[in-house]
Amino acid sequence: MKFSGKTKHMIGSTLLLFVLAVGNPNDFHIATSLSDKSDPEIYGNIVTWEDDRNGNWDIYGYNFVTEEEFPITTDSSSQYDPVIYRNTIAWTDNRNGNWDIYAYNLFTKEEFPITTDPQDQYDPAIYGDTITWIDFEDQIWSIHVCYLTDQWGESIITDLIDIANPAIYGDIVIWEGLRSDNWDIYAYNLSKKQEFPITTDPSNQYDPAIYGDIVVWADERNGNSDIYGYNLSTKEEFPITTDPSNQYDPAIYGDIVVWADERNGKPNIYGYNLSTQEKFPITTDPIGQYSPAIYREIVVWLDYRWDKADIYGCRLSKILRPNLSTGQEFPITTDSSSQYDPAIYGDIVVCTDKGDNWSIYGYDLSTGLEFQITTCGTQEFPAIYGDIVVCTDYDSRNRNYDIYVHDFSKNQEFRIVADPSNQYDPAIYGDIVVWADERNDNGDIYGYNLSTGEEFHITTNQNSQCHPAIYGDIVVWEDYRNGDWDIYGYNLSAHEEFQITMNSSNQEKPAIYKDFVVWEDYRNGNWDIYGYNLLTEQECFVVTNLGDQRHPQIFGNIVTWDDNRSGDWDIYAYNLSAKRQLQLTAHPSDQYDPAIYGDIVIWTDCRDQRRGIYAYDLSTFSTYHFSPLSCICLIILAALVFTAAVSFCVKFWKKYAVISQKEDIETKEKLRKEKEKLHQKFKNGQIPEEEYNILIGEIDRKIRELKNQYIS
Repeated sequence: MKFSGKTKHMIGSTLLLFVLAVGNPNDFHIATSLSDKSDPEIYGNIVTWEDDRNGNWDIYGYNFVTEEEFPITTDSSSQYDPVIYRNTIAWTDNRNGNWDIYAYNLFTKEEFPITTDPQDQYDPAIYGDTITWIDFEDQIWSIHVCYLTDQWGESIITDLIDIANPAIYGDIVIWEGLRSDNWDIYAYNLSKKQEFPITTDPSNQYDPAIYGDIVVWADERNGNSDIYGYNLSTKEEFPITTDPSNQYDPAIYGDIVVWADERNGKPNIYGYNLSTQEKFPITTDPIGQYSPAIYREIVVWLDYRWDKADIYGCRLSKILRPNLSTGQEFPITTDSSSQYDPAIYGDIVVCTDKGDNWSIYGYDLSTGLEFQITTCGTQEFPAIYGDIVVCTDYDSRNRNYDIYVHDFSKNQEFRIVADPSNQYDPAIYGDIVVWADERNDNGDIYGYNLSTGEEFHITTNQNSQCHPAIYGDIVVWEDYRNGDWDIYGYNLSAHEEFQITMNSSNQEKPAIYKDFVVWEDYRNGNWDIYGYNLLTEQECFVVTNLGDQRHPQIFGNIVTWDDNRSGDWDIYAYNLSAKRQLQLTAHPSDQYDPAIYGDIVIWTDCRDQRRGIYAYDLSTFSTYHFSPLSCICLIILAALVFTAAVSFCVKFWKKYAVISQKEDIETKEKLRKEKEKLHQKFKNGQIPEEEYNILIGEIDRKIRELKNQYIS
């Protein structure tokens, strides 16, 4: 089929639009307006950028959790260079006829000026409550810092030559300066009030970024632009890229460095893992991507695939994430800070993250999306049910622990109880939240109904009760009323309390699933795992190894715990139905505090010289276990079944062959008679010779096919 030139052009354009629309399946579109965008930045669930949709440049934002875009500034003048940290976004602003620094609080939704000096201030950077920027006054360049908590600021460095692109992490401010007829990277320690050079190479170094002890930048020492790094602790410089094409616009978070890379002609976004020293492409679109920014596992960038600049993003877990069904353990968190206290419901894992402060983060196993649930204060020990996360929150004003509820689907949070005593160890099932409460000068168990908003007490015994767990109408906890720790329970429907363990040793850390309760038990002189069936009222041991087994959790027929029988803490699992035990981890570091939902077991893992969250897919853990004698019997049975099946097939085939052969003989006889009739008609002149030859040839073909099926 031939196409005209116009048709070919239409088809080509359509295919190009299709490719552009589909793009990389790991990419997602963040800002979809038809305007130009620039300078994307990301922190937590928020992406911010500058946008010219209103005829001037404004600052806009996007929330990954609510999937909502929103304006930060709507002033008719121009605003550029947004930066974000926690709840604060800062930018360069021209509303006063010169360049000033303004900021916006995402929590209070209030905008406020940082500088109003008549000279120019621009290029802000932010970390914690410290904002830094470039100040140009009387032809002198300087870097200023301002502390938001007390509104106090100072100039940390002044220079007669050009200064650009400041960045800050902790006490370290970095920038590029033009002191030696080339651009170099410099740093300043706010605590020690000392300046020091990062680079001294005679070529240009620019676009610095910093995270922790690592500074990265673009470097022209090899005649093109490469990405280099510097470790502030070891004072060692190292190359990250040495490809002969240009690499620039670096950004860094944790162990991951990202940049724009022209090795494929147009710039794409690439990444590098400082720990594994592995390089990987993030985008492969042929049109061009620039200015990446990264926060945890999400990378965002400026993308020109639709002619105008748009904001796109990608989850690194989509690129680097292992296969969940391999029957192997795999990391869930890869951030360089510590994560611990994991909990799981469905595809959502939540944990405490000790980054800049203690916050609760979530991770969606189905999409690979990591998201921040809490953004201020100190939150620990999360529990999850559906879209609801409950956690312990330290109130620095009242200096006590409270229980907070966070609905991450609606981005809403509220405090359950405002009592000035401590509340901790929350657990949740359905609409009921339970926790340990010290309002009566001892630990009691309290509850709260999310539907009715009513609080109620479950225990008021004068001794201590703690570590509650809940499933359905049953709440269980550990209780010290008998002079040792026992496991007690309470039926919310019947309003009845009952004792589960009566052994004189300690039983602690209960967990419950339907009618089965498990706990750690010290009756044998070490910690073992025991269980109790609420229906049969029978107690049983789950594991009694000589080492310690602690922190049991249960889902369905699977009990999991941490176990130090090998000298370090590992994660084990036990199938109550099949009576089969499985070791999930064998790494020489410690793994502890497991949680389980469905086939996924998660835990806190110390293998990377920090605490992180790892997981294991139990779907490859067979629920059936056979003894050697059972296996021999099964093999013999399988052999007998196979022999019988073969015998039946042979008999059936013989019978079928006889029937088929008889049918074929009858068919050949019919064809022979039909051939004789045609021959007689041809002799009598009833059909022409050409038609006769065709019909005879068709009959001969059918006869040959019948013969060939027996030969084959």
